Amino acid sequence: MTFSVRFHGLSDVGKERDTNQDHFLLARLKKELVVEQTSLPDHEQSQHEGDLEGHLLLVADGMGGYAGGELASRIAIDSAALYVLNTVPWFYRQKDDCIDEFQAALKESLEFAQKQLAAEARNRPFERDMGTTLTMAYIVGKQLFVVHIGDTRCYLSRGDRLHQITHDHTVAQKLVEEGMMSPETAETSPMSHVLWNAIGAGDRSSHNPDVYKAAITAGDFVLVCSDGLTKHVTDEQLLQVISGGDSLEEKCATLVDMANEAGGTDNITVALAAIEGDPGTLPELRHETWHGKAIPVEKKSTLQFADPASTEIQARETLPLGEEPRKTPPPEVK
Repeated sequence: MTFSVRFHGLSDVGKERDTNQDHFLLARLKKELVVEQTSLPDHEQSQHEGDLEGHLLLVADGMGGYAGGELASRIAIDSAALYVLNTVPWFYRQKDDCIDEFQAALKESLEFAQKQLAAEARNRPFERDMGTTLTMAYIVGKQLFVVHIGDTRCYLSRGDRLHQITHDHTVAQKLVEEGMMSPETAETSPMSHVLWNAIGAGDRSSHNPDVYKAAITAGDFVLVCSDGLTKHVTDEQLLQVISGGDSLEEKCATLVDMANEAGGTDNITVALAAIEGDPGTLPELRHETWHGKAIPVEKKSTLQFADPASTEIQARETLPLGEEPRKTPPPEVK
């Protein structure tokens, strides 16, 4: 069984910025056969489509000055999307023996974007330090794959739970992991806006994407958003809007309005996908696939965890492709 996917995106400059350096892209990928000529009798249909669709949601948050950030996010999204279309076997059949290869190919799409942005920066001396975050959610069949670099987040909403899939590549988050800063302090720390891992940004950043994978089911929502949303809207508020009865267009508009009403200090971009169909048996979420903490609300959760006694979800290990990040990488300020 496969599910149908609907999605919608919205980007806003916010209240304090003069330009919007965010970009997003939503796309469907589908196998197609176009018959140009045939001797077959009664061949009425000249175009055939495959039965498996892929769906892409990409959001990038650029940095690097008035024009550099917008250009960086545009190049990154365009490069990654074209790499997936032309190189990645996105229509693969979901077999265990090819998933690792498929995930590696998705990671290479961000590495390709890094090469394209670096090449452009060499021709623009005044914008050589331009950079961007990039998070790509890829839905195919019953699987969700997420490739991520920076602090643009991807969430999965199921029933009465919201899960942060991605792991922020900020200095504040790294200090939290090393026990040098509390999560509460990190939320308001200036270091929460300093990236150690990004696409571009000259030699001041590592370029090492993380890759995540999980099973999806009907009724799920996938949200990809820039930090202009998450710095003003809490996870509890995100869940309330996403799980509500409004249309996707209305949900995206509500989230953007909430961020603006709370200050609108940055560009705000939201990409939201709804997974539709007969859910059947809910798939189990394996703890090694995820990072973050489940947020319970009043209703009983329909999610199943590998360890029923724990709602702590761990990060999947980064695939060992490309250059390893430096142990003490210099920061990039957004």
